[in-house]
This record gives sequence, C-alpha cells and structure tokens, in this order.
Amino acid sequence: MTVLLHIGYHKTGSTAIQEALPHIAPHLAEVGIDIPAGLSGWLGHPDLAWGFEGRDYPWQDRPYTRAEVEAHYRPQLDAAQAAGRTILLSSEEFCRLDFNPEPLAELAAFLRPYAPRVIGLVREPLAFLLSRWRHEVQMGGEARPLTHFLGDADNLLSADFERRTQVWRQAFGPRACAFHDYEAVCAPHGGSVLPGFLALIGAPHLAPLPAVPSSRERKLHPLLCDAMRGVTLSALPEEEKASLCDQLFDLGDRLPPLPLEALLDARPLPEALAAVLAHIRWAMINRGLLPRPACG
Repeated sequence: MTVLLHIGYHKTGSTAIQEALPHIAPHLAEVGIDIPAGLSGWLGHPDLAWGFEGRDYPWQDRPYTRAEVEAHYRPQLDAAQAAGRTILLSSEEFCRLDFNPEPLAELAAFLRPYAPRVIGLVREPLAFLLSRWRHEVQMGGEARPLTHFLGDADNLLSADFERRTQVWRQAFGPRACAFHDYEAVCAPHGGSVLPGFLALIGAPHLAPLPAVPSSRERKLHPLLCDAMRGVTLSALPEEEKASLCDQLFDLGDRLPPLPLEALLDARPLPEALAAVLAHIRWAMINRGLLPRPACG
C-alpha cells in the first residue's frame, strides 16, 4: 500500500487535476487507486494541510485541528493498507507547508506507516511568476505593475522550487520524492496536464478520458493584463467592472494567441532581477528539476 501525496504547486495545473479527479475516481479505483473523502468543501484535501499547520487562513471554509484530520483520515488509510490499495491525496494547500518545516515533519510522521510518495510539478521561475501575475491580476488582487511584482522578495522565494522542494526531501526522504517539470509533463499531450499526471501516478492507460470536462478557468490574453489591472483598480461600480472584465476576456479570445513572455516585450527585466531569476533557474537545473539547455 502507498500514499501518493500530490503537492499542488500554484500554476502547475493543480486546479485542472483536482477538478478532474472526481470524474475519474471510478476509473482510478479499478486500478487500485482510491481518492478518500475530505472534510472540506474544497477540491482535494486541503483540510489535511490546514489541520497540521494549525493556522486559520481567511479562505478556509472553517477551522481544522490536527486531531480532527488525523481521526478522519487514519481509518481510510488503515483500510487501504489492509486491502493493499493506494491512496491519492491532492491539494494546493500542501505547498504552503514548504514554509513551515515543523508541521511538514509532523505530516510526514503521520503518513510514514503508509509508505508515502510525494509528487509535485514545478515550473521555470520566470514562467511561474508571469503566470501568477496574470492570474492575480484577473482575480482583481494585484495592483502592482509586472516588474514590481517580479521583484518582490516573497514572490521570488515562491519561484525558488529548488529550495521549496528541498524541505519535502528532508521531511519524507529524497527517495520518496519525485518532482517534474510542468512543461515537460504537458508537452507530449498538447499542453494538457492530466494525461501526464496520470502517467506519474501509474495510470497512463486512463488517458484520454472524454468524460472529463475542461477546466473552468479562463486565461486573459497577455496584451490585455494591464487594461484589466486598470479596470479593477478604478473607482467604477463593481457591476461595471465585472462587465468590462468579461469584455476583455472576450476580446482576448479573438486576438492571435501569444506566449506569456510577451508581457516582457515592452518592459525588459532589470539586470539585477534577471540575474536572480537566472540563479534560481540554474539551481533548479542542477537539482534535476528542469531540463538542461541543449548545447550549441
């Protein structure tokens, strides 16, 4: 019996994976992989992370305690162990434990009797931050221009996947952890993350699954991000803001597609920031988290 713990790092297809899991759960069960019921109304198993961290975030549906989540999950883990089945746990909230080594170590100790394996997808640091900025702009929560967002120390730390994954290797052991480049996982499947994820958990034959709906998340065209930032920062009534944002999404659907790197066409990175991002990228390459560039 094995526990597969998927750390749903932001902007690595985690929402798409968790939206798909309820639809493919019966197919996974046929190959011995079970998805336990959580306590939260959220996708996946965020309550497990919240209970061990012992901190109440504003977006939680309610507080959770470690004793409560242990009492909820242990019988399901024990039953799976007795039946020789695999349990899949997945949540974006697990990635917040990167910055809290003590509750992470406690979670590892709780899962250790069930032979846990940690799986995570990571991204090239600049691509990760560009995707984060766009997402937060279109959610109305980011007021800063792109270069100010990129230069924020906490944001740079969030893009340092070499450091973030190291704490998981320390807690669970390096042989129990497998981290993969998001782009490399998606590339063979036309940019879709689900088939690659199924391969990573040992169920590649389940893809494609036509019953799985597409992700509901809309992605704003790169050329329109500053326009949406201006709308959300304006003093317009909320109903008018929502209407204008919908129009920007619709306009973006009619524009020729562009990569996120187009955000930098009119605003090259400051030299010092480019050097920091290059350092993070090479640390990830040397750790084997990103492919090494081809020579020549």
